[in-house]
Amino acid sequence: MRPLFSLAGVAVLALLLSRVGWRDLLSSFQRLGGSALIVLLGLGIVEHLIDCEASRRAMLGRIGVAWTVATTSAGVLANLVIPFEAGELLKLALLRRRSTDTSVASGVVIWNYVWKLAKPLAIAGCFLLALALGHVYPAALWRPVLLGVALSFGPYLALRFLLRHHPAERLMRVLAQIPRLGRRAQGWLAAASRLDCEIRDFGLNHRRAYLHVFALTLLGRFLGLATLFVMAAPLGLPTDLGSVAFVYAAQTVAEYLAMLLPARVGLGEGTAYLVFTALGLPPTTALVVVLVLRARSVVVTGLPALWALAQRGAHKPSPARPAPTAVSSTAQAAIRPACRVSV
Repeated sequence: MRPLFSLAGVAVLALLLSRVGWRDLLSSFQRLGGSALIVLLGLGIVEHLIDCEASRRAMLGRIGVAWTVATTSAGVLANLVIPFEAGELLKLALLRRRSTDTSVASGVVIWNYVWKLAKPLAIAGCFLLALALGHVYPAALWRPVLLGVALSFGPYLALRFLLRHHPAERLMRVLAQIPRLGRRAQGWLAAASRLDCEIRDFGLNHRRAYLHVFALTLLGRFLGLATLFVMAAPLGLPTDLGSVAFVYAAQTVAEYLAMLLPARVGLGEGTAYLVFTALGLPPTTALVVVLVLRARSVVVTGLPALWALAQRGAHKPSPARPAPTAVSSTAQAAIRPACRVSV
């Protein structure tokens, strides 16, 4: 189904391009100019490196900087076109070529958990900034944007609820019921129990690392506001900080909520088209903004992602920490209380 969803998104994008017209679209691209594009590329590189460093710290430094950048780039590139967070699975598979330690897998989960909190917080911060400074858009729009800001915390709350109920261990218990997997599943159950504990106790056992991950991830999200500010003047958008912050909050919350739907290409452009139309802004500008950001992601992540995908079997993964091959009911009872809710 994933290719079908992607094709549907491409069809939506083609429809939007036909509605705005290629001449107006090219004219808007030309107004950006080379200097603005260079600044946008620089901001994109900085944002990507910040996210990579946050991810590396979530993995407690088990993976080197270069391989973290490469695997994160591959995940971002995959997420641009494939729905259902397929890029995170690709990223984890590539990371396991260098280390099979459970802290690497837990680090991927922790970073995604923090990202799902940092993104809505950044949106809420920009929304409040727009209200405090004032903006040029209709006052009636603040209510739907506020509703979107509240809904954007939904994925974070859902993941928080899931992590409180030992998801990895529960999955392994289901697999253990399959006769042909029963013996192997006992070892998986031990690793799953340890993984659940590492995720749930990360904030307590690694307080400084957690704070670093959160601060870096939140900083990366606010760079999106700077990106829109750079594009505002060349594209003829209001350039006062309050108005830019309001557009950023409205567009980002719509795009973030749209990520829950099974498509990427076309869906981001469609939501931006609707938001800019509601704000009274040219819909052509919406497509330019989204297409420039999408192209920037491809440029920033393309080469590192290709390098990561080409490193098949080049390195032997470091061994995971030893785990028992079977877990008795008494041992499982001892493991579970050790997991404290902290994240």
